[in-house]
Amino acid sequence: MGRYQLTPQSTFSLEHRDDQAYVQLAGQTAYPVFLYETDKFFCCVLDAHLHFVERTDDGQIDALVRHQGGVQRAPKLSKGNMTPEFFDS
Repeated sequence: MGRYQLTPQSTFSLEHRDDQAYVQLAGQTAYPVFLYETDKFFCCVLDAHLHFVERTDDGQIDALVRHQGGVQRAPKLSKGNMTPEFFDS
């Protein structure tokens, strides 16, 4: 699904395995995230929300916002394989 830049020193990844999405801060454990609305996920373990806010013309995710003790935009660093259809399931 891709890597995102939180700060100049901090990145995290979102990946899709076995019909489940996961978030993982660099060097830390991956935790499941759960879709609760189109383009919006919640991570129970981290008490955080992720909201995809920008898409390319072909529907690929380009940036997201993390809501955890504040609001932080994170641009996408790498291409992933998440398509709009993932959110419709």
